[in-house]
Amino acid sequence: LVLADLAPVNDAFGGWIHWEETPELLIQQVEVVRGGGSDLYGSSAIGGVIDIVEHPPTLAAGELQLGYGAENTPQASLLESLSRGPWHGLIAGDFFRTDGYTLVAPADRGLIDTPSNVHYQNADMQIERTFGSRGSAFVAGNLLNEARSNGTFIQNNANRLWRYDAGLDWNTTTSSTLKLRAYGVTEHYRQSFSSTAADRNSETLTRLQRVPTDELGGSAQWLRSIGAHFTLLAGADVEDVRATDFENTFFHVPTGFIDTTARQRETGVYGEGILQLANWTITGSVRFDDFKNLDTQQWALAKGALTATPIADREENVGDPRLGVVRRVTSNFSLTASAFRAFRSPTMNELYRTGQVGQQITLANPQLRSERATGWETGVQWAQPSRNAVVRASYFWTEVNRPVTALTIAQTQTTTTLLRENLGQIRSRGVSFDYEIAPRSWISLSGGYQYARATVTRFDQDPSLVGNWIPQVPRNTATAQATLTKKHWGTLAVQTRGTGHEFDDDQNQFLLHSFFRADAYAAHAVSRYVEVFASGENLFDRTIEVGRTPVLTLGTPRLVQGGLRIRWKDEATH
Repeated sequence: LVLADLAPVNDAFGGWIHWEETPELLIQQVEVVRGGGSDLYGSSAIGGVIDIVEHPPTLAAGELQLGYGAENTPQASLLESLSRGPWHGLIAGDFFRTDGYTLVAPADRGLIDTPSNVHYQNADMQIERTFGSRGSAFVAGNLLNEARSNGTFIQNNANRLWRYDAGLDWNTTTSSTLKLRAYGVTEHYRQSFSSTAADRNSETLTRLQRVPTDELGGSAQWLRSIGAHFTLLAGADVEDVRATDFENTFFHVPTGFIDTTARQRETGVYGEGILQLANWTITGSVRFDDFKNLDTQQWALAKGALTATPIADREENVGDPRLGVVRRVTSNFSLTASAFRAFRSPTMNELYRTGQVGQQITLANPQLRSERATGWETGVQWAQPSRNAVVRASYFWTEVNRPVTALTIAQTQTTTTLLRENLGQIRSRGVSFDYEIAPRSWISLSGGYQYARATVTRFDQDPSLVGNWIPQVPRNTATAQATLTKKHWGTLAVQTRGTGHEFDDDQNQFLLHSFFRADAYAAHAVSRYVEVFASGENLFDRTIEVGRTPVLTLGTPRLVQGGLRIRWKDEATH
């Protein structure tokens, strides 16, 4: 689950993330909560929560960033914030385009393979009114316009999304705070698919899709401190999504259509208590969700015959508790433990829409049920504030029942057909280690390692899958970062990542080899307001395998870019 100021950013229809929706300069920091988070956040938080923290309208400053990079990639970003008395306003936006690169590996390319590229524009506007120490109210709106070419002449998609929200933060007493939020999304998505010849020298249009989606939601959250040792959090939220999937099918000429109209609604209430004693911190929380799929109707036209198929309403009620304990053994050393239940309901995309990546066609399944996860984690933490050092190590175990996966049901030389299905059970267990340390005021080091053994543990319909790796989950992953910052030098950051091999399918036939990647970033201030920067991705131009559909596709080649950043303060602010 990805949030921005308590509102979900995940696509209302498909659950994926439009990372380009939020203007780059608007992001102040990103917070990550690992492990199941459904106890507070409901569906989609089964694997954790990412919170995008944006700059407030009270920033009273501006910034302009201009850049250009390889593959003909210009970009521009703007942020401006103004304040007048209790009123504050902010505008931000991005422009980005790139010619991109060809995804298909050189040995498999044909005449139809073209660079996969993207261009997008976004804009964000916020107005806030503060009421002294009592609180604030705001309204905000965001627009994303995006178009992509997906690697062939026919396969492309585009999206236009409007997001709007309003909120109130109010200090009801000196020890309690109330937060109210209301939000909505209107989205228009379209995509085209094709069938390619075995030699990839020709392709034929097979499907056109349009998916209009409307989302409305709201939440209330109340936080109160009771005495010096106890904090209580309570809240409720509701989200309603309505969408229609229009699909036109082709075989050289139009052959028919499949239109599906549907609605989803999730309502949840939750509470959390935090008890802090001398050397103990104990956190307990629980959430109850009511999730409904309703008002679903499907129309299909094939061979001149029109049929209407109603799909029965479905409802699930879910309870998700969580318990966490921290025991401070010394001023520097702590023991941690947590246990949780979490869930994720299938998206409308999984229930009703036919999807395609490369030549992998994934069929929808309106009978899918929610995933249910049970997990626990225990670990140790050592912290030395005087050295800005934190070291953590933990063991984790998570079991997911009825995980939604894509099962292979047919395969030809050019096409793989998959069906979304509730797999019996999967289990992930392993260890993780991470560190942050600043041995000097001008250098910081961070990194981590994870070993995760994620396999199928039960599937009665096809026992042969038991023991297989979960697709796209490597056993070994490691990262390392180093950042050097000095006033006269500027900033130099180097980041490396290594990942072990993994598989790209449920049957573990398509192997993706391990890889190593290095990135770097450098910036230098040429004056009080102006800074120049340069960056490089995949500096050693390693071949990184990212997919087999079943054609091998590759990750980003070496990319270098540079630019100019201008910052200023709003001198007129008062």
